[in-house]
Amino acid sequence: MLALPFLSVNFVIMNKIIKNVNLVQEILKRHERYTNFSGTSVILTGILWLLNEGINQIYDFDFRTRIYSWIGVVLVSVFLAISLTFYERGKVNKEKVTLSLMALVDKLIVISIGTLTLIYVFFIYGMYMQIPALLLLMYGTLILTSKRNISNIIKYFGYANLLTGVLAFAYPAYSLYLTWLILGLGHIILGIALLFIKDK
Repeated sequence: MLALPFLSVNFVIMNKIIKNVNLVQEILKRHERYTNFSGTSVILTGILWLLNEGINQIYDFDFRTRIYSWIGVVLVSVFLAISLTFYERGKVNKEKVTLSLMALVDKLIVISIGTLTLIYVFFIYGMYMQIPALLLLMYGTLILTSKRNISNIIKYFGYANLLTGVLAFAYPAYSLYLTWLILGLGHIILGIALLFIKDK
């Protein structure tokens, strides 16, 4: 008998917790469709890739240095994407943008860990020219695994990365040029398109 009040209180607490969890799930479902990235950030990302690869070509840096420079560009690009998207799109719906960016960052962390591990393995076995192809495949995978949260134009860009990654694996001698093409010019074209697309 003494246990009944205790069980009753626990039931009330658990009921409130379940209601809160359901509320969070409802909010996430309501904002499943991702707000488009800032077109400005995507264009700047493309310019960064072109400048980075141009400098690498001019000074003929070794492959290890190129990988470090790629990682640097990725980090700067992620910062630009998050900060500018939140600044530009957050004016319309801050909650939607925040939840969407959090979901994408979670996927980015997981895929980045896998990518860095594979890059290390490729580097050990001297498969240097396959690394750009790996980056493209992982990038395309990141985009397409977030397909519920992104617009069609970004999905197409994801497929383009996968296709270019396959070509880079098949023709490793051209992998650097293919990477330069899709991550440089591809981002610039995508960014221009995003400037004319409204959030859904």
